[in-house]
Amino acid sequence: MTPMESEHIFTDRQWQMIPDINGGSYSSGGNVLFDLGSLSGSGRFVDFASSYLQIPLVLQANLVGAGGGATPGLLPNAAENVYALSMKNMPSLFHSLQVNLSNCECVQNASFSNLDINYRLLTSSDLDAEKTLLPSMLFVKDSVDGYDIQSLAGNVGTPIESNNAISGRVFTPSDGYGTGTFDQNTGRLERMKSTSFSPPQFLTVAQAADGTPTYAGQIGKNYCSIPDNQNIYYYILATIPLKFLHPFFENLPVMKSPVVRINLYLNAQCKFTSTLTRQAAVGTVYPWTYAASASVTANGVLPFMVSPISTTLQADGTTNVSRGLTPANAATVTLTATLGIGKSLNGAVAHPTAQQCRVYICQRVMNPQAEEKYFQTFPTKLVLYEDKTSPYIIPGVASGASVIQLVNNGLSRLRRLVIYPKLTTGSSIGGNAVAALDTWQSPFTSSPCTTAPKPWINNFNVIVSGVNVYKEPVFYQWTHFLNEVKQMNNLNAGHDLNMQAGLISQEDFTNGYGFITVDLAHLVETEEADNVSRSVTVQLTNTSSYTIDYYCVISFEKQVTVSTQIGSILQ
Repeated sequence: MTPMESEHIFTDRQWQMIPDINGGSYSSGGNVLFDLGSLSGSGRFVDFASSYLQIPLVLQANLVGAGGGATPGLLPNAAENVYALSMKNMPSLFHSLQVNLSNCECVQNASFSNLDINYRLLTSSDLDAEKTLLPSMLFVKDSVDGYDIQSLAGNVGTPIESNNAISGRVFTPSDGYGTGTFDQNTGRLERMKSTSFSPPQFLTVAQAADGTPTYAGQIGKNYCSIPDNQNIYYYILATIPLKFLHPFFENLPVMKSPVVRINLYLNAQCKFTSTLTRQAAVGTVYPWTYAASASVTANGVLPFMVSPISTTLQADGTTNVSRGLTPANAATVTLTATLGIGKSLNGAVAHPTAQQCRVYICQRVMNPQAEEKYFQTFPTKLVLYEDKTSPYIIPGVASGASVIQLVNNGLSRLRRLVIYPKLTTGSSIGGNAVAALDTWQSPFTSSPCTTAPKPWINNFNVIVSGVNVYKEPVFYQWTHFLNEVKQMNNLNAGHDLNMQAGLISQEDFTNGYGFITVDLAHLVETEEADNVSRSVTVQLTNTSSYTIDYYCVISFEKQVTVSTQIGSILQ
């Protein structure tokens, strides 16, 4: 064996915490700004690929009876309790991202960045990361086996896209496909395990008399507290590596003295309200439903979910009262659920660990010989990375309808097209209205982390400057999954069984992860041809049962040359 070298390239590694410059004040659009100018004077190498972002969130639910009265019997640990709030997958927090290096915009401010972040994590992660790393950052794939347009008991009185049920049910084969355990969103339950820790009294997490948080608040553990019978607060620290937000951070080399500004727009500072209505007793059961629901979001995405209401409350109030609402409650009850940054949306309750967003920047020290050799060998580095466009929306394609639509009139270095099917707001099926509440702003569904349920298409093709990507249009779901979806972001296109990545199975793709993916990188043979601006047109037929909006996002390659010694872009 070769003896280990006595000297290592890096002799020290530390993480510097830098808070945002918002000062704890966040607008309705959730704008968060970081100025990392202090890094330029540290004299250390900066490693953005090993750095991460932390966002303190306060998720609050408030339930008030008629006339503002108290509502008894609210316990957060009951599976179907109306207070059982949870976050959607972590990418739903992010609306857009802009990154400047040396006053040069390297990452453009494209809307709905959450679509791309979510897609990349789903297609590039492996099963080991799914069980270890991803749950720690509130990313667990939602269950979509029974995902459909339905009137799920305890959600709403009309059909709606929903997969928010988490209570245990026994699978009964005689019930048929899509029933029983098919209705359970186990991914949502796993995320709740990371946010809904409700400690017993002897492990209190309340603030001490002097305002100092104890136990979970001191160590930054996610937990929930119940100060009274009308409110519950979930204190969440969302921690995300920068390289998961955008490939630019992953591809940057270690370098000295970079001047970086990061501008985020988050889908926080938002609110959902609903009037819960008690219907007339049916035998010994009082059915409750959500009614008159509305979301207030600045960027069009609600990043949290709410449980269905139990519909099995006994008329005498002796059983199942822990499920949230009792027959003794007023006939109408108002639910308000909000998500704030650093504190509750109304400003009344602060996060016990942090009240500002912050980044932890990894900084390294090289031994002198290695540093000298590094600068001699790599005085500059060419950084290649993918950026994306804001979505082009093909709206309101009815069931059975065909469309041919230009989605971009000119872009060079095309790499990928991903189409995200979304249920059209206000559409109907079988004469019944669905999606009265925009599905991306609905707490009853995992959208936009999932697509519309069963978003099947055929007669699909993409035309790039007059040239068809497929010689013959694609008609079958399984061929598109094997030829495009499964190969995307896989080493050697996933041909080696021992080197597989991606969390989307063919069943997932069919039921609720129906991302329509097209590889555009292989269409040219020379770099000169790749640098030519080309148009992109989409052709498809909607074979699902619903009216669908198609959000088309194009990834394209960019490049910058950076100095490793001074951290600036060389023009």
